Amino acid sequence: MADSPNGRRTKETPSEVFIKELDTLGARFTLIAAKNKLPIEDGWSKKPHRADEALRHLYGADNGNVGLLCGTQSNGYCGLDLDAFKSIFLETFPQFKDCKHVYRDNAPERIKFIIHIIDKVPLGNKVSIAESPAGHHLEILADATTGGGNNCVIAGRH
Repeated sequence: MADSPNGRRTKETPSEVFIKELDTLGARFTLIAAKNKLPIEDGWSKKPHRADEALRHLYGADNGNVGLLCGTQSNGYCGLDLDAFKSIFLETFPQFKDCKHVYRDNAPERIKFIIHIIDKVPLGNKVSIAESPAGHHLEILADATTGGGNNCVIAGRH
């Protein structure tokens, strides 16, 4: 829930609704330092957190970020992290238009689609976007080669 001027929570934020919804679907989360992408715990890829813990971290004294712990530990929920070209991607793959997603207000062409893989979850991988002089890529955030899952920031500021 959001904070009111008197410090009381009044209504749920979009991030809170999204995290709770993913939690009910079996997704789990990572705790990340504020203004960062890296989880704060050693061995984080094998330490899933539930929504209540993630939300305390997001809205508590730490004011931290929250990530989706991608892959098998999240019931097959994974991220497709697109560095640029959201509009072109959606024109090419219109089936993603209704997909759960997150993006930053200051970078609307960068988007993370949250997908549910019901078969064997693949290992994460980066795919270069051939026509991008800036080296942009599409990253599949799924199971990690080291075990556990990859991290996909879904709430907070980074």
